[in-house]
Amino acid sequence: MDTVALYESRPGAAISGIAADLGISSETLRNWIRATRTERDESCGGRERRAAAAGARAGGRSGTSCARPPGMSPGTRW
Repeated sequence: MDTVALYESRPGAAISGIAADLGISSETLRNWIRATRTERDESCGGRERRAAAAGARAGGRSGTSCARPPGMSPGTRW
């Protein structure tokens, strides 16, 4: 989790560069990033989508939201 957070805290950084700095395979880091994003989608995204759908049916926006990693803009897909 810390390694993925480090990668996400450096916008524009290449996976290969972060992996090399840490002495791990870039494919290992890529897999960790995918796994973390899948976890977030399952734990947070599903709830967020359901809340958004409920808000749309009610004619407004829902206040439910999941926290994004620092430095990640709202339009960024994780």
